[in-house]
Amino acid sequence: MVAYSPSQVMVKQADGRFFSETPIRAYYLPSQVNQTMSMNLGNSSNFFFTDLITGCQFMAYGNNRHNLTVCHINALDEGAPAYERAAAGIRSHRFPIEIIHGPSQYRAGLSAVDGPNSVVTVIGWRRADGWHFYARQCVNSPNNKFVVGTAATELLPARRY
Repeated sequence: MVAYSPSQVMVKQADGRFFSETPIRAYYLPSQVNQTMSMNLGNSSNFFFTDLITGCQFMAYGNNRHNLTVCHINALDEGAPAYERAAAGIRSHRFPIEIIHGPSQYRAGLSAVDGPNSVVTVIGWRRADGWHFYARQCVNSPNNKFVVGTAATELLPARRY
């Protein structure tokens, strides 16, 4: 696992100057081919973004919503076995907060054509009770680009019974 510096980036408007909003500070978690990138989210910013997830897996875990580790697991060469091992490793710790969102979740129910063309961006928002994550899913088929479901769906922690 490659630990990524929890430095922040400034998200600024494009040169078109269509809007007058102030830039925001945000955590950004990139991806790297066949690597797991991770970082800790604290309270230095209220926003978090992943790189585009194109068959990869996103995980967030920790003891509470205020201090979480997030991972972008790119195991495109190995695929499902690598994602299952990573998920099992996190599950074995039994963290109170555990979110796992990979191809088996965001491609479920899609056709054989649309599944491989499904991409996701995960957005985090730090609220009063801590970090919440939302996935925006899009299918980029050559003749058929569409957003799946709503604009963004909240990723909820696994329930412990």
